[in-house]
Parts: sequence; C-alpha cells; structure tokens
Amino acid sequence: MLISQKAICFHTEAILRDGLKLVPGDRAFSWLPLYHDMGLVGFCLSPLMGQASVDYLATTAFVREDRHGKVFLDSTRSGGATVVSPYSPRIRPGVPVSFPLEWDELESVTPADFTLHSAPDLLGGRDAWADRMPAPQALPVDLVAEGHEIPIARVQAMHEGKRRARAARGDG
Repeated sequence: MLISQKAICFHTEAILRDGLKLVPGDRAFSWLPLYHDMGLVGFCLSPLMGQASVDYLATTAFVREDRHGKVFLDSTRSGGATVVSPYSPRIRPGVPVSFPLEWDELESVTPADFTLHSAPDLLGGRDAWADRMPAPQALPVDLVAEGHEIPIARVQAMHEGKRRARAARGDG
C-alpha cells in the first residue's frame, strides 16, 4: 500500500487535533503494532510530528493471565469521556492533581490550587471523591447480560474500517 505525504500529514494533524488531544507534558500509551494503520499513523508518526512522548506496550501485556491483577482502562470511551484515577498527578509545574469540585466552585479555582502538596491539607482526612459518589446500586442481571453482548468499541471500529475498505475496492 502506498501512502502519500499529503495523506500522512492530513491524518497526523487530524489525530493530534481531534484524536489524541494531547497537551504539553502528556504521554501516550499504545499497544498497537506499527504494522497496524493506527499503530503507525496514530501512535508513531503523529506523536513524532506533535513532539509527544509515547510508551509502547507489547500487545501480549493485555493477556488476562499475564496482567497479574492489573486492570486496563478503555481509552476509547464514547462521548469523549476521560478516565482519571482519584487525585492522579499531571506532569505539569506544581504537580496538579485531579480533584472533585462542585459546579459552583469552578469560577473561583484553578488547577494550580490542587497539587500533590496542597491536596492532603484541602481534604482534611476525608475522601472528597467518595463524598460525592451516589449510593451503590445493584444492576439487574438481564442488563448486565445485555452489556456483555455489546461489541467492544475498538473491535467495532476495526470491522467498520475493513467493511468500508472492501466497499471502496468493490469486493464486498
């Protein structure tokens, strides 16, 4: 397959602008092999052009038996959701951390107000994340079973891409 420089530049710019949404200091993680289109363009060429750091994980790192109890979060959540662990630090000056706020507090604070050093004092021994969580709810068994039947977004996207490629070639 031949890829033009114009196509590579277009796609890497789109990935940096709309896909990875990296800001200075972020790191990306990829388990996609470089022969995979998103492995090459999305997590090799785009980060190079955007001067972003990428850690490459072996695809075998995701085999359940080899994870040793680790759980990997799905980065392809629909709706643009971001998954962050409680009080997770960012590689930024002052080491800001994720911190729960009420909507009416947003106007009076900045990320610099919640750092690795200031968060323990602000918490005062309580868990502000836990304080804001709703009471646990049991999910109906049939709803859980239905959820197990939903294809993983990444697999759906891969199959859709293959379907479109076949349609464009005229063989399917």
